[in-house]
Amino acid sequence: MLQTEEALLANEIAHLERLRAKTHKEIFQVKRNNHGEKLGGIWSAISKKKKPRDPIYRLKIPNSNSPQYERSMK
Repeated sequence: MLQTEEALLANEIAHLERLRAKTHKEIFQVKRNNHGEKLGGIWSAISKKKKPRDPIYRLKIPNSNSPQYERSMK
């Protein structure tokens, strides 16, 4: 029972990863065709490495008696 569910989930994950890769490829082709042979834009972005980003989930509110945190910017 558990093995069949695991196999089904693994199959679904593999399918979704293939679908995501195909969508990403199609988006890239559209951007490339739209941008053409102009300098900059998509051609410059291809070779750049993406910098890792650390998300900030909450910020501490300064000058508060007990520690209070803000989750969204207003």
